[in-house]
Amino acid sequence: MNKTQKNIAGIVALIAFAGIVVAALIIGNRDDTPETTPDPVAICPIENGVVTYDGQENKTAFDILKSLCEVKSSSSDFGEFVTSIDGITADDSNYWAFFVNDEYANVGASSYKTKEGDVIRWQLETIVY
Repeated sequence: MNKTQKNIAGIVALIAFAGIVVAALIIGNRDDTPETTPDPVAICPIENGVVTYDGQENKTAFDILKSLCEVKSSSSDFGEFVTSIDGITADDSNYWAFFVNDEYANVGASSYKTKEGDVIRWQLETIVY
C-alpha cells in the first residue's frame, strides 16, 4: 500500500469513526417519552366584560380563572388582586369584582375554595369615592 492509499484509508476510517460517534450521540440524546398532544387552549368565558364559570371541588376561584383566561394580578396582604382579565385592565376608576352565586365575595379569590354547583362571576365595578 503506497502513501496515497494509506492517507485515503486513514481518511475513510476517520469519517467512519466520526459517523459512529455522531450516531451514538444522537441515540444517547433521544427522548423516549411518549409523544403527547398538548391540551387545547382554553377559551376565556367572557361576554360583555363579564366572566362566568362553574366552581370545581377544592380549586380556588383564582386558580380556575387563571386556567381559563389570561390573568394579571398583584399580591396583597389579602391575596391576589386581579388587575386584568383577558386583556381588559382595571384602571383608576374601576376594579375586577368577584362574586360567588350572585353574592359579592367576602374573601379573596385566591382564598375561596370553590365547590361543585358554585357559579363564579367577575365583572368590572366602578370605584365609589
